Amino acid sequence: MVNRFQNADPASDEPQAEPDANGGGPEAVRRAQRQLEELVEYARLYVSARSDALKVRVVRFGLLAVAGFLLLLIAGSVTVTAAVISLLGIAGAIADALDGRLWAGYLITGGGLLFGLALAVVVALRAFRRGMQRRMIEKYERRHQQQRERFGHDVSQQAARRKA
Repeated sequence: MVNRFQNADPASDEPQAEPDANGGGPEAVRRAQRQLEELVEYARLYVSARSDALKVRVVRFGLLAVAGFLLLLIAGSVTVTAAVISLLGIAGAIADALDGRLWAGYLITGGGLLFGLALAVVVALRAFRRGMQRRMIEKYERRHQQQRERFGHDVSQQAARRKA
């Protein structure tokens, strides 16, 4: 049996152990502890880098969102300004045709614009409704076809048979 206290330094309170032939002992423990500390530090560095990369993405997304909003605001302002100038020009031309009655030009232009917008809304709603109706009819026709393929009849045919 090996006495680990045999080679102890008299000035030290801690016993000195002899290293194993396989590199074990206290030195192996210190080496493993140092490697573990190193691994923990690398893991912290990795997590910190991933966190910072996410922060950069969020900030970049925020900046792009703000820039996009500003561009949209500018484009909207330019569009509205162009529309107003165009409508004022149309109203002025109509007023000139009506012997300089500017109020009549404004009234006809504004009324025509409102009428045109209302007409566009009515046409769009009608087209939307027809499209919805067509899609629903196609959906139920497909379901009836699937029922005929699967059962040899569909719900309409069954209802007609039961009525008769």
